[in-house]
Amino acid sequence: MARRSGITLVPEEKYAGPKEEEAMNKQGVVEMKATLESNEEDELVCTIGKEVSIKNIMVSISKEKKRKHHLVFTPSVNGHPFKIICCLVRYSKAGTNR
Repeated sequence: MARRSGITLVPEEKYAGPKEEEAMNKQGVVEMKATLESNEEDELVCTIGKEVSIKNIMVSISKEKKRKHHLVFTPSVNGHPFKIICCLVRYSKAGTNR
């Protein structure tokens, strides 16, 4: 949030209606669930390159959908120029709504 104005300086896009989003790839989850049910154990390669053995009692697989009402853009450019542009856009929109 901006200290003086109280308005967040993060650009966002509001959707017309809520959108549903799934957390993982459905095919990969179905394969892992089938392997765990049949073998009660599955091998998984971590992000650091090590193989890890996952047992059926360690994991609970369930389907979860999240509803999103807006998309927040996180800028890769840090600094004041981006914040100034966001302020200008925000205040120009506020001026047209009056």
